[in-house]
Parts: sequence; structure tokens; C-alpha cells
Amino acid sequence: MNISATTALFLAKPIITKVANEIFASVITEKNLLKVKLALVDTVKEITGKTSFVWDDKLVDAIIEKMSDPEFYQKWGDKILDPLENWIQATDTQWDDLLIMPVFVMVRAVCDIPDND
Repeated sequence: MNISATTALFLAKPIITKVANEIFASVITEKNLLKVKLALVDTVKEITGKTSFVWDDKLVDAIIEKMSDPEFYQKWGDKILDPLENWIQATDTQWDDLLIMPVFVMVRAVCDIPDND
């Protein structure tokens, strides 16, 4: 029996929705978002050398310029990816391990970001 991709997606929609909701509920929590925010703030602090800053075009330009330095993006990429990977692995579900972890592996490989755990 052959079915079209549209039909397959329509039939899979309830499962996809359930998986997405489980991932969202277990990973995207207030505590986890705060950890990611703090990691990003630390990154911006290192770039600007300041403890306070305003998000503007100058800051975006500084971040883009700094991202051309492999040592910088490897170090901070690892610091940002590590907590995300840990949260995914700590969830009770396996769906997120199968769907999201390979994306992190690809990002690390493509950007040459070592896992310094």
C-alpha cells in the first residue's frame, strides 16, 4: 500500500504533536531557559568586557566578529550546548534523545565544537 507524503504526515500528526508537547514540557522550563540565558549573557560579557550592556547593532556586530575566532565559538558553543544536551538526556522520554541529540552532534561536527565534559 502506497500513501502520499501528505497523507502520512496527516496520519502522523497526533504522534508528532504528542512528542513535541512532551519535549516542550520536559525541556523548555523556566529554570532551563534561565540557564541558557545566563550562558548567553556570560558570552556577551566576554565579548564586550562589560557587566551590563544594551542589545543593539554594535553588540550584534561584535558577536559576529568574535564568532570568526574558532577558539571563541568552540569554547562558548560547548558551554551553551552542554546544558541543552544534559536537559535532553535527563528527560523521561526517549523521543527527544532520538530527534534532538543528533542535531547537537551535527552542530558540534560542522562547527568543530568539542565536547569538553
